[in-house]
Amino acid sequence: SADMQWALAQLPDTHRWAVLLADVEDFSYQEIAATLECPIGTVMSRISRGRRLLATLLRERRAGVPPLRIVGRER
Repeated sequence: SADMQWALAQLPDTHRWAVLLADVEDFSYQEIAATLECPIGTVMSRISRGRRLLATLLRERRAGVPPLRIVGRER
């Protein structure tokens, strides 16, 4: 949906890639770690935090709350 595309664009690049590789491409944690060249623990953390941020962004957008500023967003 347009809301999901918007929310994904708000995530830091590192979190967005981890979430997309896990949830869209169905990569394993090991595959994501190899692709992103980082430890598996970091992958797990980025996916968890990315999913939480997505949920918050979507919930607030649908409620009409102004978007939060995400620290570390690389844009």
